[in-house]
Amino acid sequence: MNITLLILNPSTNDARVHKEAKTLASHGHQVIVVALWQEGLKRYEKQAGYEIIRLCLLTRKWRGGQSLH
Repeated sequence: MNITLLILNPSTNDARVHKEAKTLASHGHQVIVVALWQEGLKRYEKQAGYEIIRLCLLTRKWRGGQSLH
């Protein structure tokens, strides 16, 4: 099964997501974590059997004026 985890942080210190992705991958799933990119981080990397893809947002504003933190 292909599984994508979408998170609103750079996935550098998110132990919960790392543990979930690693466990899913160890059970034979294809796992991709889509995270936010920030300067100094790789846009793509492999970790413990899963992939992390970091996207650069043009804005950090959501519809309705709320911003991402």
